[in-house]
Amino acid sequence: MKNEINSWEEVDQALKKLGQLDFEIEQREARLTGIIQKAQERYKPAIEKISQETEALTQAIQEFATKHKTDFDGKQTKILNFGEVSFRLGKPSYEFLKSEEEIADVLLRMGENKCVKIEMKIIKNSLKNIAESTLCRLGVKIVPGFLRWFITPYVEKIVPINEGKS
Repeated sequence: MKNEINSWEEVDQALKKLGQLDFEIEQREARLTGIIQKAQERYKPAIEKISQETEALTQAIQEFATKHKTDFDGKQTKILNFGEVSFRLGKPSYEFLKSEEEIADVLLRMGENKCVKIEMKIIKNSLKNIAESTLCRLGVKIVPGFLRWFITPYVEKIVPINEGKS
């Protein structure tokens, strides 16, 4: 396969080939998706039945373990022959009934500075108004943008419409 291009005509032909290959990939992926969806539909009832049974057993185990938590002997895990049952007590969470800004303001006035995070961020877009020498002294380096290429084959011009139907 030749990958060296020496003229705009060759670029145009390469775009045509790229479009054809993209179209072929899309067609095969569409067929594969159809096959996967049919298989999922066929197995869905059995999977749902098993999932319901799993959920019911899990709930029954949790209810039993909750009633018999003293059998854990102060530990968080009960090891059995075919598995283990564990519990963890989650950390408390906080629900704010007022806005965070209001609560933070009151905490700061109370002297509880360690409870409030104050972020200082630079607005990079506004740095363009500062001289490069000043930015350099501040420790800011200007990195030029990079060149991006976008290659877009016109598939609709390459593949006839009736060919695209599966």
